[in-house]
Amino acid sequence: MKFEKTDFRAEALAIEKKNEEFWAKQNSDAMKLGGASSDTARAAFQARNNVRESDLFPSLDDDGHWVYTPEQGIKAACHAREDASATLILQHTQLEHLHRLSGVKRLLWVCIGLLAYIAAKLP
Repeated sequence: MKFEKTDFRAEALAIEKKNEEFWAKQNSDAMKLGGASSDTARAAFQARNNVRESDLFPSLDDDGHWVYTPEQGIKAACHAREDASATLILQHTQLEHLHRLSGVKRLLWVCIGLLAYIAAKLP
């Protein structure tokens, strides 16, 4: 029985190229839609470029497996901590905004009650 040697690295690179083309097409289609889709696509594109520039994408070894170096893991952990901190700050701001809106809601109910009282007293 004769076994053929398979070039897993070449196969993995071909799959990665197809994935990259698919991602680029989907991202450009989303940018054309405008509004929130465009903003999200732009943010995804910027995040992908930042990851690529920071060298956080895994690389292929000789067997065609995606591997991370220890340095990439440390960098990714630092970025994740920064992202988590930024997310918490944004959530805190949004919760404060919601708290102010609940105060406005109470004021709205008082105004509605006052208007109803005035409407009931009118002839």
